[in-house]
This record gives sequence, C-alpha cells and structure tokens, in this order.
Amino acid sequence: MRNRVIKLGKVLGVAHAEAIDVDSGEVICIARHTKYMPTSLLLKMLLGPLMPLTKIMASLATKENTAEIGKEAWLDKLFQFQDIAANKQCGRINVVDYHNNPMGVCHGGSQALMMEMLGHKAATDGLVATSAPLLRSISVTYLSPGRGALDLGVVPVVSDKYSTSLCVKIQSERGSLVSEGILTFITGSIIESKARL
Repeated sequence: MRNRVIKLGKVLGVAHAEAIDVDSGEVICIARHTKYMPTSLLLKMLLGPLMPLTKIMASLATKENTAEIGKEAWLDKLFQFQDIAANKQCGRINVVDYHNNPMGVCHGGSQALMMEMLGHKAATDGLVATSAPLLRSISVTYLSPGRGALDLGVVPVVSDKYSTSLCVKIQSERGSLVSEGILTFITGSIIESKARL
C-alpha cells in the first residue's frame, strides 16, 4: 500500500491510496477517500494527541471478538449474510464488534466490503450479462451510522455493451439509509476483446 494526504482542511480531508502488486510492482487498485473533518472536542482529542491510548483501548475492546477469526479467515466468514433472496438482490447482515470502528459503529470499509460481496453475488446471478463479471469500480457515500442488523439491496442502474452499474443500498432495521454504493462491472464483450489483444 502507498498512500498520501492530498488535502487536509478545516471541513474536508482527501486521501489517495494505491495497492501495489508485490511481485510486479504494478499498481493494481487506487482509492480516493474524502472525509468530513469537523468533530467534537472529545473526538479531536481521541484521534489527535491521545491516538496511542485510543489504539490500545480499541484493541482491548475488540481482542476477545477477533481472536476466533484469525488472520487467514475468508471474507464469507467475516461477513455472514442471512436471508439472502433467491435472486441474490437483497440480504441482511448483523453487525458485530469486528465490523466496527473504535466509535462502535459499522466501519466504512466494512460497509464497502458488504456492498461488493452482495453486489457480486447479484451480478453473477444474472444482473450482469456475463458469466464472470469483473468489478471495475466502486463508489460509496456514507449517510448515517450503521448498528445492529443492516439490510442490503441491489438494483441495476444502467447497462450497455461494455459495462453494467449496480446500486447497493444499506439500510437500518428502521429503514434509514446508512450508505449507498455504485458498483460498475465490465461485461463480457470488453473482457473478450481485451483477451484477444
């Protein structure tokens, strides 16, 4: 991983990250993260000068729950969906401690993984016109804290001969929108044309 802060202001912070293949040295994935910066005085202290103490407290709070998972756990074990519909377009997941950030709400990275996993299940079950859909990009907007059981739903947005975009929404049990993601999959025609080159 290689990352850098692009901008850090009073209202927004923007970071850029790249995942690099260890063997080839090639960049295989990039991410851009925009964060709303204003927080309470307590949070500023916990994430500022008291950050070493915050890390220790967070590791102690989650130690018992993460021990059983282990380093080599599969994502399907970490994110266990329930009540997945036959068409794979909706499902539910119970948020547990290892999905959360130190503030006790579902971490944005956990939500993005949930979206990708259910979105891929729906795509391979017929929402994308290829037998092996390839995820090209994902963009996630976070709207409210996620706790307890979260419901996910997938709907197609737009499709052409080169790609299909799906919208994955995460809602609380009460129906409040927690986050929304747009996943774009490359379709078979462009995959096949690249393979011929």
